Amino acid sequence: MKEQLLEYRKAQFVDNEHATLDMIKDHHNKRMAKLEEMIIDRENKVERHEKGIRRLSSEDFDKFSRQVRNFKRKLEQMKGRNEDEHHLEHLEELKSLHSMNRLDYIDYKDNLGNN
Repeated sequence: MKEQLLEYRKAQFVDNEHATLDMIKDHHNKRMAKLEEMIIDRENKVERHEKGIRRLSSEDFDKFSRQVRNFKRKLEQMKGRNEDEHHLEHLEELKSLHSMNRLDYIDYKDNLGNN
């Protein structure tokens, strides 16, 4: 079983590096889209509170206001990177993914003494 899993991981990530890099780029784009979606959602909640349509607790209002600032800052960072910076970031993520997939699973016996 362990050998099958290791072979699968190798085929998925090591042998198919271009597809993995494309997967990382796609994940990056989805992350930016999700940040934009979360910004709109939090801004709507804050705006509805300020207009008196839907009152929030002071903790929620502070939290959503802070999240808007943080999400916008993160999105600006991501969009502000040039193509070379994006490429380096993707390569680092690929390198990290390869490192994680090289780790072997620890063999252990279950409570019944079986492998």
